[in-house]
Amino acid sequence: MNWYCGGLQCQVEHHLFPQMPRARLVKLKPVIKALCKKHGIRYQEFSFWRSNMLVLDGLWRVAKSPMAQLSLAPGSVKTT
Repeated sequence: MNWYCGGLQCQVEHHLFPQMPRARLVKLKPVIKALCKKHGIRYQEFSFWRSNMLVLDGLWRVAKSPMAQLSLAPGSVKTT
C-alpha cells in the first residue's frame, strides 16, 4: 500500500522530519503515535479507501461551490 499512497500515509512524520528518507518514516510512525498518545495529542489517520473518499468529497464540494460555478459560467473565461 505504501506505493499507492506515495508516502502520504506518513504525512505527519514527514512534516516533523522532512529530510528523513521515506522508508524510515514508516518505522518512525509508531513512535510518533505513542508520543502523541502520551501527551494527549490526537493522531488522526484513515484507511486508504477512506482517505481517498475524503479527498474526492472535498474536491466535489469545491467544484460545486458558488465561486466555482461563477468561474465556469458561459462567457466568464475570455479567450484571445
